[in-house]
Amino acid sequence: MRILNLRAENIKKLTAIDITPKDDIVFITGANGAGKSSVLDCITMALKGGREIPEEPIKHGEDRGKIILDLGDYMVIRSFSQNNTTLQIRSKEGAVQSSPQKLLDKIVGNISFDPLDFMNNDKKKQREIFLNLIGVDTSSLDKKEKDLREERLLVGRQKDQLVARHKEMPEWKDVKDKEEISILSISKQLQDAIKTNNDIDSFIVNNDKIKSGAMEDAAKINELEKELADLRLKVGNAKLVYQANKEKISTLVKIDTTPIEDSMSTLETTNSHIRDNKEKARIKLEADAAVDNYEGLTRRIDETISTRKKLLEKASIPVPGLSFNDGELLYNDIPLDQASDGEKLMISLSISMALNPKLKVLRIKDGSLLDVKNRAIISKAVKDKNYQLWYESVGSDSKVGIVIEEGNIVTVDGKPAEPIKYPQGNAKIIKQRIEESEEGEDNEDPTTDW
Repeated sequence: MRILNLRAENIKKLTAIDITPKDDIVFITGANGAGKSSVLDCITMALKGGREIPEEPIKHGEDRGKIILDLGDYMVIRSFSQNNTTLQIRSKEGAVQSSPQKLLDKIVGNISFDPLDFMNNDKKKQREIFLNLIGVDTSSLDKKEKDLREERLLVGRQKDQLVARHKEMPEWKDVKDKEEISILSISKQLQDAIKTNNDIDSFIVNNDKIKSGAMEDAAKINELEKELADLRLKVGNAKLVYQANKEKISTLVKIDTTPIEDSMSTLETTNSHIRDNKEKARIKLEADAAVDNYEGLTRRIDETISTRKKLLEKASIPVPGLSFNDGELLYNDIPLDQASDGEKLMISLSISMALNPKLKVLRIKDGSLLDVKNRAIISKAVKDKNYQLWYESVGSDSKVGIVIEEGNIVTVDGKPAEPIKYPQGNAKIIKQRIEESEEGEDNEDPTTDW
């Protein structure tokens, strides 16, 4: 299905146009602001309605406007007033369709699709268009992958910090696997040793006092004969005690406090090393857990990508060699933005044709940006696939195509265009040709979506 005729009155910058395509490519040209884009927009407005209709579709200064598209099987008539828009569709047999927009939605693909728009879109938008084309919704998988990647990013930072910290931490082999020593315990050990040594010293001193006292008593023996017996007994007893103590003293060994004192002087360093080793072991456990978490998230991301890949493998891809990874389209496994301009243009054309399977109509705005080589590519693809292309380009002296000036057609293929005759100014363009359609206006389907 193609556009056999396009007629419009008072739409955007257009005053009145009547175009019957004679070839696969309808070439629209003219100066900037002449109304070229308005011609292409008429097609979209008539067929899609809704958001495709601008806030002010009617030409400035006019009260009403109309677009009529002859699709062969159907005549599409979209009328505009200051308050609303109405849509009517008649079959070629003359039957009026009760739900005109629903019918159009069934036969019209993405008529507003412009291959150049696809070429110039960013990676994300190209991927979105492609997925919509093949009828695959990966939004939930995309969100899941995005969430997993964000989570893995945080875990990865934590993992790297823990691994780096563990690597930089000291490890003391001389106290490996040891527990910290209590300063209270070793202090008590030193106090006990000092007390024992002090007791021994006191015992020796006291024993020496006993000896000294005995000697003094012996010196008084001559003077204290009357006390001799008692003193002898006392001296004898003292000798016995002294001798027993002397034998005991020979068995006593003083404790060397030097190692204990040395241990106390290095105790904090030793305990610090032990704490370092324990902290390093703890960080190692956290780092290992972070690594396991990171690897687990990576596996889940891979599973998500694999699920999406299987989903896409079941879809019908309209362009051989075209696929996509998690972030962009690929052509023969190479990112699309690395393909040649010719390859990008062919891919864009193939996708645009796939988006318009029934109504084989495409449009290209800003066609002036294409060079001769790319124009030839487009021309061949359109003819090979039997599509109709409405093509806009800046220029006013072209010998080919339809030249627009001030909202009217002035030349067609270099020849002056026949004036469009209508009776009352711009009020009823091509009235005679649509009289039969306007008789059924009471059956039109009014909308207010603009």
